[in-house]
Amino acid sequence: MPLFYFHLSNSTGWTCDTEGRELEGVQGAREVAIQDARALIAADVLEGRAILMSSYVAIHDAEGEEVDRVGYDEVVTLT
Repeated sequence: MPLFYFHLSNSTGWTCDTEGRELEGVQGAREVAIQDARALIAADVLEGRAILMSSYVAIHDAEGEEVDRVGYDEVVTLT
């Protein structure tokens, strides 16, 4: 199975995934990134931190190429 890395970009810079995860493909990696982004947002809410909606999870393959990205603005609905 292919290896994917999930790097977070926010107002403070990058938080890089150094371990990666083996997943079926890009669609599987995207689903993981969506869940990760929602979990990060939830943790910030619980801690009372501001949510920077321009943050995103960049998905990179084993060669270091970005294959997709999931924005915070894609995973929650604000009304």
